[in-house]
Amino acid sequence: MSGVSFVTGTRREAALLRRAMPAGRGAGEIACAGASAARAAEATRRLLAAGARGLVSFGVAGGLSATLPSGALLLPATVCDRDGTAFIPDEGWRRRISGDLGNSAPCHGGTLLSVVHALSGASDKAVAARESGAIAVDMESAAVGRVAGRAGVPFVVLRVVADQAGDVLPPAALVAIKPDGGIAPFLVLKSLLGKPSQLADLWRLAAADRKAMRTLSRVVAAAPALFFLGD
Repeated sequence: MSGVSFVTGTRREAALLRRAMPAGRGAGEIACAGASAARAAEATRRLLAAGARGLVSFGVAGGLSATLPSGALLLPATVCDRDGTAFIPDEGWRRRISGDLGNSAPCHGGTLLSVVHALSGASDKAVAARESGAIAVDMESAAVGRVAGRAGVPFVVLRVVADQAGDVLPPAALVAIKPDGGIAPFLVLKSLLGKPSQLADLWRLAAADRKAMRTLSRVVAAAPALFFLGD
């Protein structure tokens, strides 16, 4: 296998990519990390061992900037972890993706923060934004960037904001993703039964996630450069 491969957080993101990925020789692979930095690192190593020549961290993110609505598209110029270590996506590749999109989907650059544990409250997000200068947060991209950098392989990040900076991630959302990236409905139901008051926040989060997935779907259809490295 050669070409561009992808690391996602959830199986829904992976399925969306799989439908859009060009078929044929040289097509890359998709690995799902289940919203885990450690699994993202391991997935990246597996893709590199299989021959990936470029890597994309793909999926949804949480907003840290109050100016970013749900559905905002991110093509970060820098990825950092909580220790402040920075990883730099390939600039030429970023420009090609942005060029494909043109004015159809404005891209936000800036810094994306990657964390090991989800930021569930608005105050947690505010602290992270202040300390890192990041505009959004995920759990996989720094791991992808770290492993790719050590291997000398280019990477980019394409994310879309789901929950906004002021949104709360209710307890049910924090247990919703299984290690394989699928949904854990019984754990969500158990959490809701234990705390029914979180239903409104969970409903709002689901709506934001649907909006983010619609943006991701439009982007993969409009940006062939996402799937191909430049010469």
